[in-house]
Amino acid sequence: MAERAKPTINFDDLWEDERQEPFMVRIKGTDYEVPPAIPAKLILIATRLSKTQSKKSEAAPEVLLEMGEVIFGKKNLDKMLAEEISFDHLGRVLEMVQQEYARRAQANSGASDPKEAKRD
Repeated sequence: MAERAKPTINFDDLWEDERQEPFMVRIKGTDYEVPPAIPAKLILIATRLSKTQSKKSEAAPEVLLEMGEVIFGKKNLDKMLAEEISFDHLGRVLEMVQQEYARRAQANSGASDPKEAKRD
């Protein structure tokens, strides 16, 4: 008996249809490319943070550094820190990047229905 091919949900095709352009942020005269969609790891960090801290407390420095590394990459974050970006400014940059992600998600909320993912 011939083995039947198993159906495959092709997320590559779905995500290709959803592809967005990265955006740029300028910090101390240098342009940094930001991933076009919020990285899943950033959501995991934020979730962990919300479980461990009260709403009124500020994020610990290591958490902001971890988030910055996820968004900008270690090399770029190290460059920002070498150029003496303040901790407050880093927090504001991360906040504004997350606001841009939220704006993009809202703008694309009706773009694709996962139920319509192509099957091979």
